Amino acid sequence: PSFVPQISSLPEIIVMHLLGDGGEVDGTRLVFGAFADPWPGTVRLKNETTGADLGSVSTRATVGELTQSLLPATGTGALWDRQSEILLTLYAGHLASTTELDTLNGANRLGVLNDDGDWEIIGFATSELLSAGAYRLTNLLRGVQQTERQAVQASSSGNRVILLDQSLSAISVASSQLEATLGLRAFAGSFDITGQSLSHFLSLEMALPLAPANLRAEKLAGSDDIQLHWKRRTQIGGDSWVGTSVSLDFPPEAYTLGIFDGSNLVRQSVSNLSSWRSEEHTSELQSH
Repeated sequence: PSFVPQISSLPEIIVMHLLGDGGEVDGTRLVFGAFADPWPGTVRLKNETTGADLGSVSTRATVGELTQSLLPATGTGALWDRQSEILLTLYAGHLASTTELDTLNGANRLGVLNDDGDWEIIGFATSELLSAGAYRLTNLLRGVQQTERQAVQASSSGNRVILLDQSLSAISVASSQLEATLGLRAFAGSFDITGQSLSHFLSLEMALPLAPANLRAEKLAGSDDIQLHWKRRTQIGGDSWVGTSVSLDFPPEAYTLGIFDGSNLVRQSVSNLSSWRSEEHTSELQSH
């Protein structure tokens, strides 16, 4: 009779709680991948409490670790950082350079675990092979996919990195699941009936409304009034090109506007629109 060898391995499971890609029904998603050598063929992830299947991966992820600490980002997220570099070692697989246009369009996305236990997503255009499995990444986009808050934390040498590619699987996270610990069990291959237990806390912070963007100020004709305009951002349904504004994540729409003189708050107002007009204290606005 034929004999099929059983591959036994305990894969490393990486689970990331990330924002959706703009087309998600729910605002956040759970993204997971696995690495093992030898690879068991398939790694399945189940809800440990209900036993429900959450997804599976059939290809091992490109996983490694930082070999040099990565300092916090100093600029706005999703802008080119020509000064910083990422030094890392991969356990298997490889990285390749791409054009800056392709990077802006979503290619070469790397998840980097920071010292707070959160994941910053970084785009890179240039990959330089230094030695077997060792790379230097430059021409970086820090804090992409709405991970600006994660980008302001340092990532120490030895922290995990993972390439976001087709080897990963994603599960939509309902709002009712937030602020709770999700129990998981991963099964490696068809012969694994025990699996390994792990858990992940689904933080509400990942689902908080995104800060508005494109702030503009204009002086209104015929008066000394100043009007501010901005664009709201969304985590849900923002991938459509129909209409002039994206959907509202959390009604009602409301913004707190603060005007500062250095670090001192000199005025604060609340607006229910994506604009605000100063009809008084105009000299105060102009000076600050």
